[in-house]
Amino acid sequence: MKKLSGKWKSMAWYYVTHPSEFNNLVHEVKRFASRDGLRQVKNDFNDMYNYVVDVSSGKYKGFNLTNLLLVVAAFAYLITPADMIPDFLPGAGLVDDVSVLAWAAKQVADEIDKYKKVMKKDLPNVENETLPTDIY
Repeated sequence: MKKLSGKWKSMAWYYVTHPSEFNNLVHEVKRFASRDGLRQVKNDFNDMYNYVVDVSSGKYKGFNLTNLLLVVAAFAYLITPADMIPDFLPGAGLVDDVSVLAWAAKQVADEIDKYKKVMKKDLPNVENETLPTDIY
């Protein structure tokens, strides 16, 4: 697995160690998920989203911190307005977001498979998910 470093690792660590900000991130990512253009990676996105929600709510405790930070960093990238290609550019604005999601999904695939086996559940679609109110 490639190492996560720099700005995005720091941002991910901040979210993971600040419960109210982590909860805000989860809400923003849910809002982001309703956008068109994410269809290509929708299943991976839903799996990673549910993984983060279950970690943040305390339902899933067997997570790997490095993998969690990678997913949180990818989500932080998605909701950051100033990314490589601004989201307001029609069509092109989501290209970098989809690429980051696809890369993150590939990097944490084993972790997500383990999570799904441990949780033994069909993961809900993020657009229909009820978010936790208390994340720890």
